[in-house]
Amino acid sequence: MSRLLVSLFVICVVAAPARSGESVDLDAMLKKHVVERPLIQGPAVNRDRLDGTVVVVSFFASWCPPCVIEFAHLNELRADYDADDVTIIAINLFEDWSSFKDDGGRLDRFLARTGPTFSIVASDDETEHIFGGIDRIPTVFVFDRAGRAALHFIHAAGATVTNPDMTDLRAAIEAAL
Repeated sequence: MSRLLVSLFVICVVAAPARSGESVDLDAMLKKHVVERPLIQGPAVNRDRLDGTVVVVSFFASWCPPCVIEFAHLNELRADYDADDVTIIAINLFEDWSSFKDDGGRLDRFLARTGPTFSIVASDDETEHIFGGIDRIPTVFVFDRAGRAALHFIHAAGATVTNPDMTDLRAAIEAAL
């Protein structure tokens, strides 16, 4: 009987839609960590850009098809909101996962194809942990000016919704401003 319950639980989890919910806050420790991440491309991330602005953080990898859509959304947000009001940071994660190792060529092609107009930084194991255990991409956070989570989206396994839509992103940003 317990094997049946475990099987049913697994089926329910895989079929679950992408979820938003409780999240971490962008506190001093997270800000310090993000600022210290190596810059891959775009404007440098400094503490001043994280204090007093709405901050959008997106975790991505170049091999992730939904991340291409996510970068289009982030570029649109960058065009719609002044950098003094909204800071956008994409954190490269799981780049060398499994058989996806290629010494950065795929990431370079991804960035050339998506043309990000925001900061791109590298991740590490600690980044995954302090953001609450990132294990799916894209994972997107919107933090209000005080660093409180206004949106937390996780692309759930098997979900039909792979990204927060622009309506949800704009609503979270507007509420956070």
